[in-house]
Amino acid sequence: QTDQNRFPRMSADLVRWFHYVCKAEHARGLDYERALMTLASLAAKHGHLDVLKELRDQHGCAMNEDHFKFAAGNGHMDVLTWLYDIKAPWDVWTCAFAAQSGYLSVLKWLRARGAPWDSYTAAWAARYKHRHIIEYVWEEGGPLNMDLLTSAAEAGDLGVLSWATEALELPWHKFVCSEAAEHNRIEVLRFARAGGCPWDEETCENAAREGHLDVLKWAR
Repeated sequence: QTDQNRFPRMSADLVRWFHYVCKAEHARGLDYERALMTLASLAAKHGHLDVLKELRDQHGCAMNEDHFKFAAGNGHMDVLTWLYDIKAPWDVWTCAFAAQSGYLSVLKWLRARGAPWDSYTAAWAARYKHRHIIEYVWEEGGPLNMDLLTSAAEAGDLGVLSWATEALELPWHKFVCSEAAEHNRIEVLRFARAGGCPWDEETCENAAREGHLDVLKWAR
């Protein structure tokens, strides 16, 4: 299998070379169909629309949700437009991937065409401190829940935590404290507890497991 994260700047020619190797190895038992899907994901991630068209038209590779989400997460509008035009399927992760990368224009484009979303759109935006995405989700009446709080806690974003619990009145949850402890966010833990956030033994367990002694001492 090809690890997509190992190739941050994969050229179209390299994707084509991988296809040549996969086709040659098919006779030795390689799962060719699966390899095609992986190559298409690489092409979508790196914006190689011409390669995607080759894989589909010449080699019978069906486009799927993975290709949509990788294109969305990397802002490749030409790929997204083509996938939409050929009626490739998408799912909630398409919007989530756009959100985690901070691509508001991509997210708006997807939503205007009916792409589904769930609470992970705002949550993944919070994890990477893309507040403009979170505010857009809120303005559009999108789903906001505990996932937003735990992701903001992980990121150490007190601004989003304050806004979400005070202005939006999202209820605190014990997982906010446990996430803060796991990621060494003692300032988040203090803020959450001062605001009435519940906690349990998982807070100390997470701090101990990750070796965050300052958090552990404060929590105990």
